Amino acid sequence: MLKTNCMKPIILLLATFLFIPFLHAQNYDESKVGKYTLPDVLTTASGKKITTKREWEQARRPEILRLFEEHVYGQFPKKYDRLEYTIKNENKQAMNGKDHLKEVELTVYNNSKPVRINVVLFVPTNAKGPVPAFLLVNNRSRRNTAPTRDTLREFWPAELVIDAGYAVAAFYNSDLAPDNKNTYQNGVLQLYPEQIGAENGMKAIGAWAWGASRVMEYFEKD
Repeated sequence: MLKTNCMKPIILLLATFLFIPFLHAQNYDESKVGKYTLPDVLTTASGKKITTKREWEQARRPEILRLFEEHVYGQFPKKYDRLEYTIKNENKQAMNGKDHLKEVELTVYNNSKPVRINVVLFVPTNAKGPVPAFLLVNNRSRRNTAPTRDTLREFWPAELVIDAGYAVAAFYNSDLAPDNKNTYQNGVLQLYPEQIGAENGMKAIGAWAWGASRVMEYFEKD
């Protein structure tokens, strides 16, 4: 069982996305950066100073998220019709009896179109109650997060996480959007075609984050 009270105890561990083939277009020379002034984190767009937690959560934080949507990651659609999940495979004695393995297929529908996310989940068998879960977006070979654990690499140290008493889960980024500037539309964006042509529409990284949010919702449902 996963500890998912309001999602706060879930620790979302996203992969470090390395786009080495595309770095030629990036600027790393600070002298070429134009003049700019970063906005004050604790001042709203209207100039009001933030002094309480309530003001931060209700006023300033939503503004900052909108700035990231507009200028960095693109929009983040929140609406969808429904989420279903199916346990495709289960082993309550995986890792030599140390954990309970579930291979789960999530299907998210919007506008009568589906997208499927294949999740590998390990939960410690000796857990006395709910446990936090680490979630990885796997942007490398599927072998790194294979449920058979026939490929053991530091990229996803599932055994180490289980031994520490946590649950660990992963899904493959291409289930949501291919890591390719020409084909990233073939995935989640088929559910939200209006995003494809929008100047600040969701792109690949946004699609992966969208998928991670759906997996976290599955944690609450299961």
